[in-house]
Amino acid sequence: MCGILWIENKKGRSAVKPALKRYRGQSGRGTEGFGYVSVNADGFISEVVRSTDEKSFITALNNENASALLIHHRYPTSTPNFAGATHPMVIKDERFQYDYYIVHNGVIRNYKYMFEQYKKDGYKFLTEIITGKFHQFANTQEVYYEDDKETIVNDSEVFAIDLVEFIEGRSTVIKSAGTIAFIALQVRKDGKVENLIYGR
Repeated sequence: MCGILWIENKKGRSAVKPALKRYRGQSGRGTEGFGYVSVNADGFISEVVRSTDEKSFITALNNENASALLIHHRYPTSTPNFAGATHPMVIKDERFQYDYYIVHNGVIRNYKYMFEQYKKDGYKFLTEIITGKFHQFANTQEVYYEDDKETIVNDSEVFAIDLVEFIEGRSTVIKSAGTIAFIALQVRKDGKVENLIYGR
């Protein structure tokens, strides 16, 4: 379960107070993983913030001066509550005309199969985690895994790549199966937000 928010002040003023008010109203939808992307008054991406605890998230928001915020908060499902696995999913690839910042609410049932296919296509996953018992040499940082090594990835990042392939015409259908609600910022390569795309 998670919550997603898009808050924009059309007059260029800070969007923080209304964002916090809306978050408090739906915080029951997830208080273990947090992330947001801020947009300045000129329409450019300011920064991406990720947190695993509510206090750090609220502190970071209170220090913002963004006129628009895309926020995600969650109870993790496909990955542990690590900051690197929080939303927004940032999709930047030379194959795409634009960059994308995407938040997703839902659970994708076929993400493991799609993950393997996208890996074969050369996509790099920022939320990919290798788990299992390992041994690491302190001086060389070499890592040796035992036989129980497993790779996991956030299902939302797999969906995000699927969505971007569809938006940019590389695919004629969205292949993700499951529950989907999303908000995406389509961003020019210079960092200026071009479009807000959302759906379910």
